[in-house]
Amino acid sequence: MDNPAICKACGALMAFVQTSAGKTMPVNFSTLTEAEKIILRRGEALNYNKEYHISHFATCPAASNFRKAKK
Repeated sequence: MDNPAICKACGALMAFVQTSAGKTMPVNFSTLTEAEKIILRRGEALNYNKEYHISHFATCPAASNFRKAKK
């Protein structure tokens, strides 16, 4: 996945990070530190940090169009 990515619905920059469950989650690119941006540019995985990262699902007006149904 490209980092940063552009949201298909609202056009915002976002990055994909790994959750503790090993899943990929989009976060707002603006919540990343410069060091985290460097990690992503290297192609390395970045872990989600709930203290700093804001899920893009929380701010995107069309988030419901992209959420996967729970099994």
